[in-house]
Amino acid sequence: MARIGLLISELSDEKTCSFVKGMLCAAEEIGAVVIVMPGGTLYSPITATEQEKYVYQQNAIYNYITTDALDGLIIDINEIGGELELGQREEFLNEFRRMDLPFLLTAPMEKYDAIHQPAEDEDPAETGFRALHDILSWIARRELSGVIEIPEFPDTELTIEETMRQLSLMSRHMLNMTCDRRQLAEEIIKTASRGRIETALIFMYGEGQRHTVNHPWDRPENILVKGAVENGVVIHLPEGMMTPTEKLLTEFGDTKLKKGGWIARTLSMDDEQLGFIIFKFSPQMLTPGIEYLLNGMLHAAIQIVMRRSVIRELSEELLTVQEELERDDSVLDHIGEKDLLTGEYNRRGFFTHAYDRMAERFKKGNTAIVCYIDLDTIKNINDRFGRDEGNYAVKRVAKLIRDVFGKKALIGRIKGYEFAVMMITDRDNDEDYFRTSMMQQNGRLMAENDRPYIIHIVFAICSYKYDDHLSLRFMLRDTDEKLRKMLDMQADMT
Repeated sequence: MARIGLLISELSDEKTCSFVKGMLCAAEEIGAVVIVMPGGTLYSPITATEQEKYVYQQNAIYNYITTDALDGLIIDINEIGGELELGQREEFLNEFRRMDLPFLLTAPMEKYDAIHQPAEDEDPAETGFRALHDILSWIARRELSGVIEIPEFPDTELTIEETMRQLSLMSRHMLNMTCDRRQLAEEIIKTASRGRIETALIFMYGEGQRHTVNHPWDRPENILVKGAVENGVVIHLPEGMMTPTEKLLTEFGDTKLKKGGWIARTLSMDDEQLGFIIFKFSPQMLTPGIEYLLNGMLHAAIQIVMRRSVIRELSEELLTVQEELERDDSVLDHIGEKDLLTGEYNRRGFFTHAYDRMAERFKKGNTAIVCYIDLDTIKNINDRFGRDEGNYAVKRVAKLIRDVFGKKALIGRIKGYEFAVMMITDRDNDEDYFRTSMMQQNGRLMAENDRPYIIHIVFAICSYKYDDHLSLRFMLRDTDEKLRKMLDMQADMT
């Protein structure tokens, strides 16, 4: 069964929706799969407005196009190209030539082949119907299709009243999600089923994949299958199920896409790719602007859920700080910059100097190293052997960190049992060196036998090459999230 990708800007106008309707009718008749990929207009830093700051995240849908996934493409380059110059349009199209993936344009462009052009006043649905025959013929024989019989197209659109009712139902659920980010995919799938989207699949990366204009992402090899609805029924999937990203437009696991029309979209937030969603066309999607509006509401819901999770985590952190302030000896730690127990910076001092150091030293050609360390045996030590021994363990870990990272590193005790490290380097392999050193020192620490308990740390270390879009806040959050995952894994093992 042939798989054809239709690259458009948006399903937002009558002509495009009618064209798609014709292609879908042809797909059902022939037994082909048509995947509509609304990727917006190609990002241009010269013409983009502030409102289009993250349009390149939508463009990332094109990174899922592979010869394993699709047999051919139809490309609306006039809409996708937007304000791009001719050379930039050619660069985009030539990427598919390098892949040896057959494609046709919806309108003539020098040096590139196009579908049959419509006669004056031709119904765009007829053009779309013929376009699918054209690309299939082009794939087989490198020529456009001959004369074909155009059928009468069924009236598949819903009434405006029914469309708006379904839209209202889905939007109410999306904009009132109370889940945290771990349940986000499941809630999206439930919303799809309530909106009469019969079949849908959602995929999420374990963590957001950073994607910026200056530093485009590399599509990961695998992605988690996080949710599915089939024939209107939500399917419960095994935890941790993964599938190759190169085949997302074809199948997942043993399930293959069925004939007819599908819509594929990326899921993103700010400068990160979060995942991918693909769903079977439903009648309301052919109403101009409806699918575009749904996608906007979906991303608004993602923003709400993700930011609510961040606020919840910050609230928990503030409560932790408040608890520390209530301890007898903690007030002095928060007045100055130094932690009285270890001699390293306290939370306030660390973050103050970290931001200053970033501004002064993080330049082109440099790399920032960030490490978070958790003394995960501290509770057992305090509970069984008292606070003095707990303080000894904290000081011992502080010495270990300083021995590993050296005098030039910025080290802070940011919580009672957590440390942070930040340093700027001009060497590329420091992350691996420090990770190995930390593992070795952790092993030696556990082997020490001068105390009736084990001191053990869990740590996460990350490196970030210079990028003018990269913030310290992102680095700290990214490293902290990796540490939380390490601690979760540690908890599962015990």
